Amino acid sequence: SRYTLLTRASGRAVLKETWRTPLPGGRTLQVTPLAVQDGLWQVGVKILRGSGPSQESLLTSTVRLQSGGSVLLAGPPHDQGILVIALSAH
Repeated sequence: SRYTLLTRASGRAVLKETWRTPLPGGRTLQVTPLAVQDGLWQVGVKILRGSGPSQESLLTSTVRLQSGGSVLLAGPPHDQGILVIALSAH
């Protein structure tokens, strides 16, 4: 019923290379562009908790994004709610 912006990150992910950014709650978002064809991006997405070899995978997915489009990822609990992550391709 309500949303609070906790953080905002932006970066540039090169095809087949992973871009990472920290998320609230000791988590990390990993984004890997896998392929692009006709302006449609196929992107691997992972949300991990912890660091080093003991990282726990909380979400692993592949999404397709139109260039200029966005997708919402939701699910990992945080405080009294859940994290909602907006991923955009530009």
